Amino acid sequence: MAQALQDALSAWNANRIAAAAATPQPAAALATPTAPVLTPTIGRPVVTAGVPAVATPSHSQTVPDSCTRPQFTVAPTSARAGETVIMVINGFAPGSAITLNIAGQNSGKTAVLPFTAAADCSVLIGSDAASQLPSDGYQLRATGTSYFGRPLELSSAFTVR
Repeated sequence: MAQALQDALSAWNANRIAAAAATPQPAAALATPTAPVLTPTIGRPVVTAGVPAVATPSHSQTVPDSCTRPQFTVAPTSARAGETVIMVINGFAPGSAITLNIAGQNSGKTAVLPFTAAADCSVLIGSDAASQLPSDGYQLRATGTSYFGRPLELSSAFTVR
């Protein structure tokens, strides 16, 4: 059942990425370098000077929190074999590659897993990781490119009992 859940979540994530790629993007507005431009923000646009940003016809953009507020959540943070663990990783650029490194603190067990950020800048992972890893505390590290185009590294922890 855990594999079925993981497969379903993977398919869901792939469908979200495909839908985002198929959505036409508005063309960038032309302006002089000193002209005011709109910067994507949460809830309300902020006008700044600089290079023009892509704007919707209403000249405002609302960006999901999952893009602008990077976060790595694991629930539950401790599990036994057979228990499903959900990981939600936010803040990476849509369609960008994300590498998840898993490192055991005492066992020396490591794993490196590739993922792709969805259109809402997130990755949702459901797994029976506890049945695949020996009892230990694990450090989780996700790396990739942030929504803002800069390198991003997020960390979390997980314990297999």
